[in-house]
Amino acid sequence: MVLFAFMLVYPKEFHLNRGNHEDHMVNLRYGFTKEVMHKYKIHGKRILKLLQDVFCWLPLATLVDEKVLILHGGVSDRTDLELLAKLDRHKVLTER
Repeated sequence: MVLFAFMLVYPKEFHLNRGNHEDHMVNLRYGFTKEVMHKYKIHGKRILKLLQDVFCWLPLATLVDEKVLILHGGVSDRTDLELLAKLDRHKVLTER
């Protein structure tokens, strides 16, 4: 909720993207759904539906100053972390 509040207070400075944990199936697999249902017993289904709807409205990516693309790439158990560590992630694109 704090992050959503930042979006309202600083709409041009604060961006929130959708990642893999805003996906319904991931929430089921990793316990978010169960946690919401346990914490909010009476209204759990309604709260969960509201959160899922809000997550669907989040953008998948953000382009900052028409230069930097920010998105969630997803890391799974099959992701080669050594390969990712070797990548030059601080590369700057100067020409199109």
